[in-house]
Amino acid sequence: MALSLRKDPRIQLVSARKTSNSKHPKVNGKKVSPLHDGPVENSHVANYRTALTNFPLALNRKKWTETEKENLGKGIRQQYQEMVLQLSMDQFSCSEGSPEDAKDLDSILVSIRDLEITPEKIREFLPRVNWDQLASSYVAGRSGAECKARWLNFEDLLINQSPWTIKEDKNLLLIVQEKGVTNWFDIAVSLGTNRTPFQCLSRFQRSLNARILKREWTKEEDAQLRAAVETYGERDWQFVASTLEGRAGTQCSNRWKKTLHPAIRRVGRWTLDEDKRLKVAVKLFGPKKWDKIAQFVPGRTQVQCRERWVNCLDPSMNRDEWTEEEDLRLKAAIEECGYCWSKVAERLPQRTDNQCLRHWLHMKCLCYRRLGGCRKLHL
Repeated sequence: MALSLRKDPRIQLVSARKTSNSKHPKVNGKKVSPLHDGPVENSHVANYRTALTNFPLALNRKKWTETEKENLGKGIRQQYQEMVLQLSMDQFSCSEGSPEDAKDLDSILVSIRDLEITPEKIREFLPRVNWDQLASSYVAGRSGAECKARWLNFEDLLINQSPWTIKEDKNLLLIVQEKGVTNWFDIAVSLGTNRTPFQCLSRFQRSLNARILKREWTKEEDAQLRAAVETYGERDWQFVASTLEGRAGTQCSNRWKKTLHPAIRRVGRWTLDEDKRLKVAVKLFGPKKWDKIAQFVPGRTQVQCRERWVNCLDPSMNRDEWTEEEDLRLKAAIEECGYCWSKVAERLPQRTDNQCLRHWLHMKCLCYRRLGGCRKLHL
């Protein structure tokens, strides 16, 4: 009641009209903001202002088109050529005049036009790029900060875009154990395989962080996931995962598609009618568009349709007995890729990941029987 009647002394203090030395606050004859008489800015304000300028908040997160990516590279190469031209002209203007000046100038222009701009040269030139000018001239609708972030994290040709290897994963885990999870720039440099800090962070959180990957789903998390999918849809799983603490995008996608999806009604063996529907749908759409294929097999999900086709119905699958050559290739693939059966299957044509797993278990059982023991297999 005291608050509503403005009788509380705290309310009176806040709402009291501030006194001023003049009726019209001015400094050097100019009107100033009411904040002029406020407290002095602390040491963090400048950092916050710089961050908001370089990385403005934007709700419109549209994807980069191929044209925008090409123009981004063109803009950087153009600025590099302009820098080389400026340096050449400075040297040219310092030299003494001679009849050969016109020819020399033409040769300079030709050499700059035909200059080979390697990714290494561009990497060295990046600190001198005028990103705001580049954005306004080459990538309309994008800010300089957006262009810089896009190039440094995705478009730089020196970035390692190849799949992560087992050795990289092991080294990344060792570096994280040593340095912690705060400075990913330092971690990326220590890894030494041309990965960006964001790549290292994403790989660790999505594939290597045991605290995230091995935790069982709770009822509360399932409810949060349902609400997130209802709000944001089934396309951007990283965005969905951002609403759940300690969950990666792949985890949310797998949990939804394999457990929580409303279309999941059937489990167990496939019927002949379901197999016929699946074969017809694959002929219509090809063995890629599983979202469309699943619509023709009521009660089955995309994952179920794909696994049924790949492991049972695909006519190109090799169902013959395994040969000695295949056994050797299987062992070599496991030594190279570990127990990632999708990668192992890529190295054995016409064999599926499920076939590779089952045959490997069979080989291990035979080996143990010959040794006269019966042990539990650990993969």
